[in-house]
Amino acid sequence: MKLFSPIPICVGVIAGFVACCLLGRASSQKNIYKNFQRLHPFLEQETSYYPTASQLVAVARAQCPPSAGRKLVILGGNSVFNGSGQKHGELWSRALQEELGDRYQVVNFSAPGAGLVDNGGVIFECLAREYPQALFVTNTEPGYYPAGNRSAYSYLFWDAYYKGLLPSDARREKRLANEKETPGSRELKLGRRMNSALYFNDLWTDVSYRYVSTVWTSWLKERSFRPRRRLPDWYDKRPPVVAEESEFQQMLPGHLDALRHRHALSTERYQQNGVGAWVQTEESLHQDEAQIADLLPEPLPHRSLVVFTPYNPWFLAHLTDAERTRVELGFSNGGLLLEKAGYHVLSTFDRGFVPEDFGDTVHLSPAGGRRLAHLVAESIRSMPEPNQVALTR
Repeated sequence: MKLFSPIPICVGVIAGFVACCLLGRASSQKNIYKNFQRLHPFLEQETSYYPTASQLVAVARAQCPPSAGRKLVILGGNSVFNGSGQKHGELWSRALQEELGDRYQVVNFSAPGAGLVDNGGVIFECLAREYPQALFVTNTEPGYYPAGNRSAYSYLFWDAYYKGLLPSDARREKRLANEKETPGSRELKLGRRMNSALYFNDLWTDVSYRYVSTVWTSWLKERSFRPRRRLPDWYDKRPPVVAEESEFQQMLPGHLDALRHRHALSTERYQQNGVGAWVQTEESLHQDEAQIADLLPEPLPHRSLVVFTPYNPWFLAHLTDAERTRVELGFSNGGLLLEKAGYHVLSTFDRGFVPEDFGDTVHLSPAGGRRLAHLVAESIRSMPEPNQVALTR
């Protein structure tokens, strides 16, 4: 005698699968991140947590509803804009919000190790048509201009791409079609293509944030399975930044060696001309120009401010004269290339930053964050109103 029939089991499995897909789709439309300030390490991929493009779009809409009459300012960029080392109340983007006032709403989607258009740039593209006055503000350093699909955060680009959230761009489509794939990139794209129909990533991210995480990480160890909402901003539990020469001295030579390996100082990018002056090679200039052309579709560069964030002058003083010359040249050429492509540029290379503004080679102390916020606010207020150029999906 049969004790059960496979038909009800199959029906139950199918019904459960469909219900999960519907729950994931519903989750993608709402803001699950209450009191969002930034993507601190427990809310991004350093700890195996991957907010989706839909969910970050929902954050921006919740913090700056289209009907609110405020100008949305989306921040992208790397750990400097993320406020590495700055505690919740010291965050430079909070100081930027105070500088700009109620007419603006700042939303910080920067992340450690992110490129110029990672995360924040993707969300800016998603919202550019809905928020025609929105601005994108990001940071980088000379020579580092990876496209959104070519970086450590490429998962977010492909999530937005396959969900149809990005504006159409014929140039980008041609480039993507001609790029070589690897087994890893094919797997990543397949997963995000499937998620655009089934929304399982959105569901997992929601459940992991609100109820229980399912991934063990070396960062969290015994806390790995706690809901991410119960984990406070990682930097709030860290020792305060000590911006003193004695601290910098302890960082030598490791941090100085790391500075020498940054793009701005790379000897492969520069050469001496016939009279002994340092110049950037034509090859590297063409490479930079080509990378910049792939960052954002027109007309979005004209609504974007790229900030070349500073290096600690204490460490710069320990470089050779030739190395400091190459740094200055990289900042200058990078700004010219970005302006040529239509971007607004703020270079902070020689804008009054002092050693006390830093916690290490590049990351800012709370005082440095306030100085940066003031300079960025001035640049934002000086930007012209965006042209009303239509974007298509």
